[in-house]
Amino acid sequence: MQGVDPNAFRLDVDTSEFTRALKDLRRLRVRADLVHLKYESGMLTVSIGKTSQDIPAAGTWPQTVSVGRDWVEALAKHSANRLPVSIP
Repeated sequence: MQGVDPNAFRLDVDTSEFTRALKDLRRLRVRADLVHLKYESGMLTVSIGKTSQDIPAAGTWPQTVSVGRDWVEALAKHSANRLPVSIP
């Protein structure tokens, strides 16, 4: 097994805060199909359209990632009752 990839994406966030932010953002009737995830200075910023929410996080996330809105829908539904979420 080799060392950790320096470009690896991994964040630890509080499940309830993350789920609440996702649910709030997915309620928006924005025509945007992409959700952007950016980590900087201990905060994960989740953005859709021109709206964003910041969530305290810890880990490594070297660049902004864009995911489909359906990913947010699925994650919000399935992470509601889980312990802390790691985003690999």
